[in-house]
Amino acid sequence: MPWVDEGLSKARTGNFPSGRPSKKLTRESARQLLELAEASALEGFNNRIPIALIALYRDPAKNEHGAFLAARLRAVEEAQNSKFVVALAYLSLGPAYSSLQRFDDAINAYGSGITALEGGVDVAVPEWLREDAPFVMDERGKYTALGLLWRLHSRRIARLLDANRVVEAEASASRFVSIASGQEFTLLDLAHAISNQCQVARARRDVTAMAAHELELLHLSSTEAHSWSPMHLVASVVKSSNASKLKDRGRVLQLRRDRIRLRAIRYGFDGADVALLADVELIKRMINAARTIQSQDRLRVLGNLAYDVAVGLWFTGVLEHDFNSRRVAIDLLDCAEDAWRGFAVNGTYAIRLTRARISSLDPQYSRESLTLECIAVSRGALRSGLRRNGLVAAVRSGVVGSSVVRARLDELLGSVDPVRAAGEFAVVMGLSAEWWFRVNDAGGSSEQALDWESGERAALDAVTLLRPAGVSLDPELEATCWLGAALSLAGRGREIEQLERLLWSVRCVAELMVTVSTTADRTRLSNGFARVFDTGAALSVELGDHDAADVIMEAARRDRVGLILAELARNPDVDTAIRSSALAVSDSSAAIPTTTTTDGEDGDEDGGTPAASSTESRSAAILIDRQGAVSDAERVLGPLGALCDASALMSITAASILDRRSDLTGTTVVLQLFPQQTSQSSGEDREVSTVRVYRRLTWIEGGDDSAVEEHLDHFDPPKTLLATSAEDRRIFAWLPTFAQILPQPLLDLLARADRSSPVRLMIVPTGLFHVPFDALPLSGSGLRDEMLIDRAVVSVHGSLTSMLALMRTDTVPSIVPSIAVYDGERADGELKHVEAEFVSLNTHVPGVIRVRGAEELRERLRRDSDSEPIAMLAMGVHGSSDDHGWGQGKTMPDGSIVTAAQALGWKAPRLCVLASCHSPITTADGVELSGFPLALMLTGAATVIGGLYDIDDKATTVIMNRFWELYAGGTAPLIALHQAKVEWLHHNPDVRRTPRLWAGLVTYGAATQ
Repeated sequence: MPWVDEGLSKARTGNFPSGRPSKKLTRESARQLLELAEASALEGFNNRIPIALIALYRDPAKNEHGAFLAARLRAVEEAQNSKFVVALAYLSLGPAYSSLQRFDDAINAYGSGITALEGGVDVAVPEWLREDAPFVMDERGKYTALGLLWRLHSRRIARLLDANRVVEAEASASRFVSIASGQEFTLLDLAHAISNQCQVARARRDVTAMAAHELELLHLSSTEAHSWSPMHLVASVVKSSNASKLKDRGRVLQLRRDRIRLRAIRYGFDGADVALLADVELIKRMINAARTIQSQDRLRVLGNLAYDVAVGLWFTGVLEHDFNSRRVAIDLLDCAEDAWRGFAVNGTYAIRLTRARISSLDPQYSRESLTLECIAVSRGALRSGLRRNGLVAAVRSGVVGSSVVRARLDELLGSVDPVRAAGEFAVVMGLSAEWWFRVNDAGGSSEQALDWESGERAALDAVTLLRPAGVSLDPELEATCWLGAALSLAGRGREIEQLERLLWSVRCVAELMVTVSTTADRTRLSNGFARVFDTGAALSVELGDHDAADVIMEAARRDRVGLILAELARNPDVDTAIRSSALAVSDSSAAIPTTTTTDGEDGDEDGGTPAASSTESRSAAILIDRQGAVSDAERVLGPLGALCDASALMSITAASILDRRSDLTGTTVVLQLFPQQTSQSSGEDREVSTVRVYRRLTWIEGGDDSAVEEHLDHFDPPKTLLATSAEDRRIFAWLPTFAQILPQPLLDLLARADRSSPVRLMIVPTGLFHVPFDALPLSGSGLRDEMLIDRAVVSVHGSLTSMLALMRTDTVPSIVPSIAVYDGERADGELKHVEAEFVSLNTHVPGVIRVRGAEELRERLRRDSDSEPIAMLAMGVHGSSDDHGWGQGKTMPDGSIVTAAQALGWKAPRLCVLASCHSPITTADGVELSGFPLALMLTGAATVIGGLYDIDDKATTVIMNRFWELYAGGTAPLIALHQAKVEWLHHNPDVRRTPRLWAGLVTYGAATQ
């Protein structure tokens, strides 16, 4: 329909009343019209019957849904004299079917409406409708039919996507684009049609198509003379929706702010003012202007913009530590409240909840006030999702043990139908269990005494409902319920059962972490569930349950996977195949088996809940979708793809790694390190200076017939050892203390090992990636003046899962063709010795291709290249670090820079030798899975040699010269690096006392060598 700028006090065309009539007035008018139309003998007056029936049940209550459907079915029957009115009746029939969860019927209704309008703008608009409602027409009366067609297609597409019928949705969107491309239609009509196509692309997680549709809309909007045109607004909405799908919170927020300025210019504000004024001041001025002309349409739009920007600030996580941003967000909510005053009911409750959440970040804010506000939202909001969010906030952030919250929970438990509204009932049960958990965890409250028995009963009842068909309705809530059920067994002599419950909580958290997209959310969940992992690890040691320890440690290592997926999906420097794969995993992992009933009508604000059969079918579809996404991710993302599958946790153990080894002989060991996740206390609310680190050792000594042996314990090193970074030179002074990392059974194995046949040691050093393991002294084993490098060949791994994924990676037997990037020819001569290393490489490895620029390197390693695969990449260049890993840079000889994010677009060789500064697999926060090593492993590398810190140029060159000789002679890269180091130390015994010169070269991966 054409946009009509109207005011609350401005009469519409044809002397129709201003504004929007109330629900009561609409219903009464519809009843009177129906009676008159049915009784009138005037020719053609009974044509008004369908219009009256459509309006008769505006905003139906739940007990009116049957009558709602009957009225609109009759409207279809009565409308047969006009194709336009038939289509209008079918458009109104869709929501009636949806209100009764008959979603296939709703889709068919929209399809019938589209069929009725075949011919597009040539469909005649009835003359009586022109007379009754001329304000919906343009000057030619043609675009009303198109507007109706667009709404039918849009709603049908949305419903098809809800039902996971993506192929049909894509066909419908393409059909509408074809129609809208006709000469009778405007470019704005085409823009709306393309926006539907982009909606389908988002559902398909097709990042390439999403970007292409954005460009199409950008091209269309460029034909408009004014930047504030409706075309630009459509393009802005699509860009914002795409950014939201990619979880690019920062871009979403910026685009929402841009829309404020687009609206201001469209509404006639001076461009200079628009550029200079802050968001809040600009919106205030626009609201005042809109209120002067009493334009409800403008007030609604401005309220939406203010609210959306405030919520955007909340989701970025910036409000937690930035008081000024917090103040801006509250001011924006005040603007939204002012704009919506008098006509927005649900919006008012949304503002109240968001304001309460933001205010609660202030330690001085009253928890009682927060509780009462949240419960008010839970009781008064129209939309079911908002009511639920209010209750969740009350339970999790309100007064512990609040009787007001308890009363609301009990009320819902008594009123929600556990069969028809199974999903809603399950969530309320879970929140009830969480309410008990908070009470008991606090040792009771002023309003509720300690009662672990009631808490356990509530938790166990909830978990049976929260995963009805293999897919959790709410992994965070389910994890909390399992934690409460586990802690209720403390001190009752049921440790095995307690550990089993904790493992269920661990699985839920692992599922949840794949969906995390911001550091704020990751920190919140990591802190909130740290006790799950700490308690579980302690129990595993107490019970000697090695497999449980593996599950707990492995799940905790996945706490950055969601962040990585989000970064991959939204980063434009990343290859589009990787972006789509990452988006598919995070998106499918976040799906829950509930179905909405919103069709865009006010009558649907109550939302809906799926029937049991709907939940089961939706769960089955989600499981298939997840399996497909993970399977594709394992193909595209390698080890990261394997980390995305939470269901595989139980089968990935250290023992299984050793069982699957292929070419490993002699003594092979897996050492896992796992620091306690929460700070220890002295019992007097003072933090102690040590941190507990769990050690999990698995080994096999001898040939294939030897049995796998296991060890599990913990030690308490100084906390400073974990808090430091690889750049801290004090690390080497602390090596004797770091040597405590090595448990006694490993020291015994090392003592028995022959130097000519060293132990193969694979380390998963969670939280300790900055340790130069080769340099650890072995004095505890009785081997004086020896280091780990003397008795073991060491590789470092991010997780057991990635280790297993690399074991499955095919190796390339050839060493050619190889690419070399060495910065030895620059005039500054900072890397004085790398040219000698290149000469050695070029001497021993035939046909090395030397590359000098970033663009040439990208071209050589293009993913779609048909040329012979590159066997090896070697780089001897300057490197730089960054806080998040993906900004790790390599400065090319021509001065151009390649980042880890850009490397995700390559087809990486199986061997990558980054014997250059700053190539660790960890970030500034000490968490693994980042930077060049991971980027290369995600794109094909099986072995990556990197530098922990700013490594020494001269020593590295000498070691690497021997490395290339050994590698060219057929020695595996891992063994070649170890042997080159050992030989260099043998010929230069004095440098053993300066491990910084040689211990920074680390091998990541190489699980089978």
